Amino acid sequence: MKRLAVVALLLACHTVTPREHALLLLSRGQTTEGVVELEKLRDASPNDPRAWIDLGHGYELQHRYDDALAAYDEAARVAPKDPRGPREGGLRCAKWGEHEAARPRLEEAIRRGDNEPNTFHALGLVRLSLGDRKGAREAYEAGLKTPRGDADATCVLGLATLAVVEGDANAALRWYDELIKRRPNVPGGYLGRAWALATLGRFADADDAVHDAVSRGAETADVAKMKKFIDERRAAK
Repeated sequence: MKRLAVVALLLACHTVTPREHALLLLSRGQTTEGVVELEKLRDASPNDPRAWIDLGHGYELQHRYDDALAAYDEAARVAPKDPRGPREGGLRCAKWGEHEAARPRLEEAIRRGDNEPNTFHALGLVRLSLGDRKGAREAYEAGLKTPRGDADATCVLGLATLAVVEGDANAALRWYDELIKRRPNVPGGYLGRAWALATLGRFADADDAVHDAVSRGAETADVAKMKKFIDERRAAK
């Protein structure tokens, strides 16, 4: 929706283009009118991938998910070197939980030169969900090597999650520490750190990590669950 907010801001600055007007209609909840205008723009520029992607977004707002995916796939077809079409289709399939469908689209986007960390994060999540831990790690690590990877937190979180799945507390601690360095106000990083520390038998440090999570607004239920985990590990010693 950030794109739509930008469109609204542009209205005060210059004459509104047909595309901006269509997106503005969508932002106002006038999805039927907005989609009609986007379909006209698609018909006027059938080889423009952006026209298909905009239309796909409109279809999504109407909950026409099959039509939306078909639009993203058409964007990929009309511009065979552009990563945007397969990226949009892959990200949406991942969001919908359709991991088998998401994987080839995300891989195709990357093959075309996509260097957005969130694409690699989505691919890692999809591969992990499909049981491919090695492939997930490769995707997350590749995401961190993209031009904006040094500021990204999603792939760091992916690597931390993968370490938890594999029961590797040392690796999890490393990646949660990195996550906290990049996003110091996100409580989940401290709760993840608490899991790793408790698993390593460092219970006082785990308690401190939970306290840090609470001070940053962690959900009460999540805190209670982590405290229970720490107490159980402590009692087992």
